[in-house]
Amino acid sequence: MSDGERKPSTLAVASHGALCLTAANSLAARARTDLRTREEAAEWLERGIEHETRGEWIRARECFEQGLLLDPGNCKLQNLFALALQTDADGVSVSDPSTDQLVRVFVLKCAEQGSMWAQIWLWSSHEEFLIENAQAAVWMHKAAEQGNRDYVRALSGVYLRGDG
Repeated sequence: MSDGERKPSTLAVASHGALCLTAANSLAARARTDLRTREEAAEWLERGIEHETRGEWIRARECFEQGLLLDPGNCKLQNLFALALQTDADGVSVSDPSTDQLVRVFVLKCAEQGSMWAQIWLWSSHEEFLIENAQAAVWMHKAAEQGNRDYVRALSGVYLRGDG
């Protein structure tokens, strides 16, 4: 091959528009898949709630767990799974060190995501969760910031006692 000749490229040159269209289609497909996954997790959540209202605690826990496998960041599933872990087949509250640690992880995740329910749980159970009073007051403050007047009053009591 002489200096003036060029070897033809084996790569096809794609236009900018074709690449954008391909990327948009890929993103749309992923969004549809994510939506279907969240919808399926929501179905597991609803099944779990139905079992829970009938007193079928073990089945409820299994449903919540299935939902979490699909949508691990779903705070409502995390909350209900944490509660279900602490309930036996007869609906009686149970405590076990390994389960308690898992519950703590779920409750902390939910509180960090802004769940007022989890933030209050951390405040009310802070000794059980081995959380200092000052950190528990932070969780109470975050719950109060969401506008619930009961928690605003409770927070004022925390500060009056010097716990916050």
